[in-house]
Amino acid sequence: MQFDAIEVQAYNAANPADAAKVVQKAVREPGQGEVLVQMKYAGVNPSDVFSLMGVYPGFPKVPGVPGFDGMGVVAKVGPGVTGFSEGQRVTSLGWLTTSQGSGSWQQYITLPQEKLVALPDAVSDEAGAQFYINPITVVGLLEVAAVQPGQHLLITAAGSTLGRMLIRAARAEGIKTIGVVRRPEAVQELKESTGCDEVVCSSTEPLADRVKAITGGTGAGSVLDCVGGELSEQLAAAVRSGGTVWLYGLMEGLSFKGHGAECLFRDVGYRGFWFFPWLESKSQEQQQAVVAKTLRLMADGTMAPPVGKIFPLKEAAAAIKESQVTGRIGKVLLKCS
Repeated sequence: MQFDAIEVQAYNAANPADAAKVVQKAVREPGQGEVLVQMKYAGVNPSDVFSLMGVYPGFPKVPGVPGFDGMGVVAKVGPGVTGFSEGQRVTSLGWLTTSQGSGSWQQYITLPQEKLVALPDAVSDEAGAQFYINPITVVGLLEVAAVQPGQHLLITAAGSTLGRMLIRAARAEGIKTIGVVRRPEAVQELKESTGCDEVVCSSTEPLADRVKAITGGTGAGSVLDCVGGELSEQLAAAVRSGGTVWLYGLMEGLSFKGHGAECLFRDVGYRGFWFFPWLESKSQEQQQAVVAKTLRLMADGTMAPPVGKIFPLKEAAAAIKESQVTGRIGKVLLKCS
């Protein structure tokens, strides 16, 4: 049986959407301990765009199928598979995107049963398609930021899908949140939709001064930044002495500007967070605990990821362009089948 897939045949750093090509592939029957999954939805993340550009670490040599996020239903189980049955809704603790170039942007995928995660009924298909990248990243970021209840956490790109989940998850732990947005009209909307304690518009207000005023002069306990670029310099002045600016994304490009004086005289540090090695460094038992916590927060609505526009799989190029629109609310998804 043939099915549709999106394949990267040549990287395109200037126009990543042009690198997404629709191809036909043949279904591979599941072998010992393997499961054939019919994909229903796949997420479009910055990591996918970086894969199309050829700059994402670990994405294999072309050709390869991108897609780090997605969900589907079990179509067939191979010999020796236990715990999964046909028709069951599943997501994955890592599709075969980097290991084999076989990601979620396709109608069918065969993978080892240990890669699968059963989705609870309380998690919708559209939310389940976002399980791997953003929700687990939220759990990891809150762990490394180590902000205590009652302290302030500064979150950039607070109106993004991940930013909104960070706000809700942090507030559930008793952490005070300060969101950073670029558009003045986003300030009130973000407060009302997420309960964010304070929202600062970086294009109209002096960021560091405003954060210092909110925190009584001490600065935020930690900063979670996915923007980089020029903003990173301002963030160093907004965090407490000895605090850390955690960089987990590069929306402004592959470089960022640090603040030498803040590092030298106030012991402010910059550190990167990439959730793949963070998760891989944990024992199997610890990984299972992360999965359980993530699914619980998704099921109870604390981390219900907002859904944006949904595109047919064959319109992946349009979906990629939509994912890069400023001010967009909700994760762009591909409907695979």
